[in-house]
Amino acid sequence: MVGVVTAALFLALPAGASATTYCVHDPVCSATGTTEPSIQTALDTAGTHLGPDTVKVGPGSYSRMGGYSYASGNGSVALIGAGAGQTKLTNPGNPTNPDNVLVMTSGPKTTVQNLRVILPSDSSFTLFADTGLTLSGASANGVSVTAPSTVVLDTGVDMGGTSSFTNGSVTLPQSSLAPDTAISNRNAGVVSDSALAGANGIQNIGSLTVNRTRILTGSGEGIDDLAGTASVHNSLIYLGSFAGAVGIRAGNPISEAAMVVHADHVTIVGGGPSSTGLQARATAGIDNGQQSVTATLTNSTISGPQTSIDREAQNTSTTNPGTNTANVTTSYSNYAQFKQKNVNGANGAGSTTPDHFVPGTPAFAPGANDFRPAAGSILVDSGDPHFSGGTDLAGDPRVFDGDGDGIAITDLGAYERQ
Repeated sequence: MVGVVTAALFLALPAGASATTYCVHDPVCSATGTTEPSIQTALDTAGTHLGPDTVKVGPGSYSRMGGYSYASGNGSVALIGAGAGQTKLTNPGNPTNPDNVLVMTSGPKTTVQNLRVILPSDSSFTLFADTGLTLSGASANGVSVTAPSTVVLDTGVDMGGTSSFTNGSVTLPQSSLAPDTAISNRNAGVVSDSALAGANGIQNIGSLTVNRTRILTGSGEGIDDLAGTASVHNSLIYLGSFAGAVGIRAGNPISEAAMVVHADHVTIVGGGPSSTGLQARATAGIDNGQQSVTATLTNSTISGPQTSIDREAQNTSTTNPGTNTANVTTSYSNYAQFKQKNVNGANGAGSTTPDHFVPGTPAFAPGANDFRPAAGSILVDSGDPHFSGGTDLAGDPRVFDGDGDGIAITDLGAYERQ
């Protein structure tokens, strides 16, 4: 009877369900795997299997007009390079069309690991925005995305479906003439343990979680929540000296979509003229409707921007305007209260409500762009005494007795003084 059941299960397995490893210019892999002449051939072949399959790519620079892509309705693949500094993928680019370098579309088991994606160069200003890495229901781990200094309006990583970008980096120009975006999230995305640089850091129109991530932004926004929910933890947003830069923004000037932002253990620093730390704006002129924006700031610090918190609400529509509402709540946080904006215009409502405010100017560790709390800083042991667990931006325990008084309380900002 057991033999009959086993045979039945074997016959029920779909064809091609066994895992296969495909090797591209990787002699070590070729000893046991199946050799393929190119990356795209390997991805196409893997796409015909239910897998899970693996494509291993050896060191080298690889370029393909039209880029590389994987799509499978039922299977999955792990595209693995020899390291972000060794395996490099690019697309020579088409000046008359938007280009993608690498597109990974499939289920949650599809991943890309340990390689670099290089955006094509734009020789002149065009309206054709390119994308380095597109993830649709897939994940990236240990991936670096870079671009020449000439690129304009490009996106480093575009995330759709349920996707994640971890242990990676995106480095794009920070020019304000044609701003690019390091990561765009359009559904349920996770960004963690990464470093991002670009005119804009992350744009969100879905559900976004950011943890232990450094964001160096240009004249745009570090995190821009245009619709949906953004949750940011243990992260640093550095505005440099850029005019008009915003650390975290929740607002959409044309949409009725609700926006919710929660920032916990976040450090927002720097900024030039007209820069803002946290911005919550419900200012869309909506006919027969209303807009809602909610932002909370906990265990965090904002130091440097010309405006620490900007909260505004109004609806100037001429056709039956509803009430637009913007609310900001802060707790166990530090920022310049005298640098706030609180505006309720026509058909606007809401307020900024502080709780357990921590006054004073924070002191950071000596050294260029080192934003760990210095000894004696007001940030040390000033957080929520009930907070527990987790790790900070450096990977250290989130709760530590930083002032040596025998009581361990979490610090404000991205780093915990050890």
